[in-house]
Formats: sequence, C-alpha cells, structure tokens
Amino acid sequence: MIGEKRATALLLMIFCVALVAFPNVGIVKAEETIYIREDGSIEGTDQIERDGDVFTFRGNISVGIQIRRSNIIIDGAWYALQGDGEIHGPTDIRGMGLEIVECHNVTIRNLIIKEFTRGIRFTKSSDCIVHHNILVNNSIGIEMGYGDGIYSNNNTVSGNIIKENGYAGIRLIYGSSNTISGNVITENDEGVSVWGTSGNYIVWNNITCNNKGVYFETSGINILHHNNFVNNTKDWWDYGYTPWPFQLPFSENIWDDGEEGNYWDTYDGTDNNIDGIGDTPHLLYENNTDNFPLIQPTEVPIKIPEFPSWTILLLLIIITFTTIIYKKRLPRNH
Repeated sequence: MIGEKRATALLLMIFCVALVAFPNVGIVKAEETIYIREDGSIEGTDQIERDGDVFTFRGNISVGIQIRRSNIIIDGAWYALQGDGEIHGPTDIRGMGLEIVECHNVTIRNLIIKEFTRGIRFTKSSDCIVHHNILVNNSIGIEMGYGDGIYSNNNTVSGNIIKENGYAGIRLIYGSSNTISGNVITENDEGVSVWGTSGNYIVWNNITCNNKGVYFETSGINILHHNNFVNNTKDWWDYGYTPWPFQLPFSENIWDDGEEGNYWDTYDGTDNNIDGIGDTPHLLYENNTDNFPLIQPTEVPIKIPEFPSWTILLLLIIITFTTIIYKKRLPRNH
C-alpha cells in the first residue's frame, strides 16, 4: 500500500503535469451553456459522448454545464472544464462549471475544473458523488446548496484535489448529512466552509496551507475527526468572533469520534503513555474541543486516480527530460 505522503506527493505531481501539459490544448469554446436535459439529450456541444447513463468528455470544454438528469455518471476522462476567470453573481449561470439542479444519484469523476466562480454547485440535489477530480483556481471549488430552502443533502465528496480556490475549497450551505472525506484540501482561503448546517461529516482529509482550515457560521453538531490540520494560518475560524454588532453565536461541533480526534500541528500537549493520543484535550474555542488529539498525522486513505496511460507516459517524458537538463548543468568536475 502506498503511504499517505507518497500518495499525496504523486497526486500533486500528476496534478501539476495535468495543468501544465494538456488542459489548455484544444479547448472547445461553446457559445452558450451546455445542457444535459431530463431526457438525457445533450445540447450545446459535441464534446460529450453518451453511452447509456455515462456521459464522457471527448475534449476540453470552456463553458459551464447544467445537469438536470438523475442517475448518471459524468466522466471527464481527465479533460478540463475551464471558465472565463471572471467573478459572476451567485445565480449567474456563466459562473458555474457544473451545476446539478434538482437531481439525485449523479457521479462526477475524472475531471479538471478551473477558473469558474463555482466549480461545482449542487442545487436541491442529493445522493450525489464527486470523486477523483481536480478543482483549482475557482472562487469556490464545490458549493452544496444556496440560500434558504435551496438545500442539498446526503452528498459525498471524496478523493479529490481541491487547491487554490479563492474563497473556499468546499462550501456547505444549509444542507445536512453530506460527507467530505479522503481529500487534499490545500491553499484555499477557507478549506471547508460550513454555513447554517448540521449533521455533516468532515473526516480523513488533509487540510493544509489554507488561510482558514475550516470556517463555521451558525452551524452546529457537525462531526470532524481524523483530519490533518497542517500549516494553516488558522486551523479553524468561527463567525462568532466577528466584532459587535455583527457577532453571531458560536457554532458547536464534535471534533472526535469518541476515541480519536484530529492531528493538529499546533497542539503542544504530551503523550506520556505513548498511546498516540494527547494527554490533554486540544481546546479550540468556546464549546469546541478535540478531546483526543492525535500525536502523529493520520494516514488519510487517498486512492491514486486511474489516469489514462498517455498521461503517465507524458509524466515520464517530462521527468526524463528534466533529468537530462539537470545532468547537463552539473559541473564537470565533481
């Protein structure tokens, strides 16, 4: 089994190659939003191929897609879905990479999504899966729900790289029973942002190098454990800290599973009995405590995505070329 560090390093290496080497080649520009209708018909592009309930990319696309059909799979085949890089309003369809509207059981996999206001948005959609994708340089990588009554519940986000999104990597709004697990969530302003919602699971993630690792606003009884909080400016933040007159009550969440909690690089406690659990709780803020902080980082179960063989070949060519250049630059007498 590949260890956590090796798996993460390989994911990030392939991520860099994918972004540099091929996403900007052969971008297909559609004039308007692409639609996958309730009957399964595709409007606005010939770069998505349907085979039963599987819709597969045949090339890179530079316009958003709205999905209104349930029980389907969107397979990006490691092509890119790229926006215009502009900031659009929260209901402006031009700012949506993939918008899943009033659907259930939609799976999104093997797709690079970048430079949208919202890379993926779930609008009144449930039981969906976002798995093995790269979301980078969006304002918000993934947003579940928007506004009062527009909830999205029981969705799963797992095994993704969610990196360098300006406002938030993942934003949960009002929905519940969503699971965020096994992701690399790094270099976002807010890694995971939770607004007015409860009953969600944020577990087994690498949450690193964000301005705020997790952000809460009037949200309670969400469950967080076995995450690695490393090199964040702030591991957590709560809107309750906003100065008067804007102050709201603090959120109250659960930061362990009753036996083990999270790894915090800011924890300075001891482990005298060498059981891997800190001897003292990690007090976060009012009514929020990790009672069983981990002494060592937990091994996040990150599975290596199944990239096409030509991608791996391209990676090997780049590594080989770089090695040759490096060797040529070495001093002759060494």
